[in-house]
Amino acid sequence: MGVYVRCHNCDRRIEFDVKRAEELPFVFEVTCPYCRKSDMYMRREVEEERWSFSCPVCKGKFFILSPPPRKVRCPHCNSILSISADGKVILLERREPLVSPTAKPVVGALGGALLGSLLGSEGMVVGLLLGGLIGAVSSSELEAKEEE
Repeated sequence: MGVYVRCHNCDRRIEFDVKRAEELPFVFEVTCPYCRKSDMYMRREVEEERWSFSCPVCKGKFFILSPPPRKVRCPHCNSILSISADGKVILLERREPLVSPTAKPVVGALGGALLGSLLGSEGMVVGLLLGGLIGAVSSSELEAKEEE
């Protein structure tokens, strides 16, 4: 499945029959099928197996939660990509991003500085920092949506 916790006693993977960690309660009890110990776990201990790739169009990083092969849409530029079983990313339909994921921190910083300059030099510095931070967060690795 790809959603699991590590047993607190024997450190083996205990897998869950869910697609995402968010489907589990915040706190839950699990009995390890290997060592038979029962223990309490928190959702923050749950791990999701991911496969990471880079888009050949925008160079943005993205991940999928199901193993390849898959046909997906890049979350950064909306290009349609095919991921083969051996992990090769093949471009099926090219779409150009408005702003490249690698340029988002710079564009965010400049936009923040411009807006912040309306409040003076202190506002410009704060805007520069906040805009850069928002740009960096928005260009991070995102989950690709599966295409039919």
